[in-house]
Order: sequence, then structure tokens, then C-alpha cells
Amino acid sequence: MSPWPPSGITAVDFVEVPWSGLVEMQTYVSQNQPVPEPARVEVVSPLVLTPSGPRWASPITGAFRLRNTGGEAITLAQVTVAARGPGCGDWSCDGVVDWPGLSNRTLQPGQELEYWGQKGLPLAGQYFAEPAYKDTNGVWHMGLEGGNRVVFVVGGGGTPAQHRVFLPLVLADVGDDGAETTPSP
Repeated sequence: MSPWPPSGITAVDFVEVPWSGLVEMQTYVSQNQPVPEPARVEVVSPLVLTPSGPRWASPITGAFRLRNTGGEAITLAQVTVAARGPGCGDWSCDGVVDWPGLSNRTLQPGQELEYWGQKGLPLAGQYFAEPAYKDTNGVWHMGLEGGNRVVFVVGGGGTPAQHRVFLPLVLADVGDDGAETTPSP
């Protein structure tokens, strides 16, 4: 909002010049000084996750596009797909599984930023994700104007590959007396 009315203000001041009997009239006219609208980040292309039926430990691609719809530049300390799961219903959940972030991106008024990232999730179950950014004060912004929340299920079951245990197979020959003998090569 502008600090001046749209038409400006005219002020008149009369000043008497000492010992002359003259009066000087001074006119002042305010000039409208537009105040830029603060920076505002909106989602202009909603979050899309592919594939639609991901499996655990397989890459899931997340993509969306942001735009600064305000009148001032803004620096985003981090831009990401913020996600929680498995089995989480809100942001208070400890299951933080955010996608890798883009760091320190400045958006001029009207400028857009496209996010694209991949992440594999280690456990099967239900998750949710949405576009998010962290400002330079360290505050996270979720539920962005134009944004969307994607609820998805990671299939698979079982133990993720990075947690499987493989034991070596050792063959031994046991003689008639129950004593172990080492096979010859």
C-alpha cells in the first residue's frame, strides 16, 4: 500500500518576511512513491512424482516450478520436495525423507525456478510430499499458494537391500567319526 493517496497532497504555507510586510506563499505537492509489493513465492506447476507406483530403494523423481509473484527479489536458502513417512499424517512426524535440495537461489520479481530431484525411499509404506522452501531466516514454508500435497505408497515389503545380510557358504566334509575334514582343492 502506498503511503500517499493516489492523487497526491497539495500543501500551502504562508511565510511572513520579517519587517517587510510581505507574505510569501509556498506550495508543496507530494509525489506518489510506489512501495513495491513484498516478494511472494507461489507454485505455478504442481508437484509431480514419477513413477506413480514406486518400489523401495528405487529412484522417485519429484518436479515442480516456483515463481516470485511479488515486487521484490527473494533469496531461497533451500528448495526441496519435503516429505514424511512411512505412516505419517502431518509435519510433526519424525520420518523426515526430504529430497535433495537446491541451495541459495535468488528469484527476481516474475522469475521462475524449476526443481527436479530424485530420491529412493528405504521402506515400504504410505508417504506424503509437497513443494517447500526455507527462507534466509531459517523458516520452512510448506503449503505454498498453488502447491499440492501428493500422498503415495512405496511398495516392496521385506528388508531394503542396504540392510540385507549375506553369509558366506562354507562346505565341510564330515567323516564317519563326526570329525570335520578339510576338502582338498
